[in-house]
Amino acid sequence: PKDRRLVYVSVAADGRAHLDQQPMHDAALAAALAVLNGRTPPVTVVLNADKQVSHERVVQVLDLTRRSGLRQVVFAVDAPAAKGTAQ
Repeated sequence: PKDRRLVYVSVAADGRAHLDQQPMHDAALAAALAVLNGRTPPVTVVLNADKQVSHERVVQVLDLTRRSGLRQVVFAVDAPAAKGTAQ
């Protein structure tokens, strides 16, 4: 939505987190997200994880995001290819 700012948190195959494509340790990510909490317009976090990342690691990053005070989190997913199309 136009009244929200999107920030992108991704988790690479090696488990390293990134905020808007900048690699960060968890403590730095938590601090950066906490700064975004309460901003106007409100922030929505778009969470994306490599398919090789463990479910546990994704939950850790999601929990870290929620502890920062940000509650609007959406998951980015790749749409499956339609049958009969090249992959």
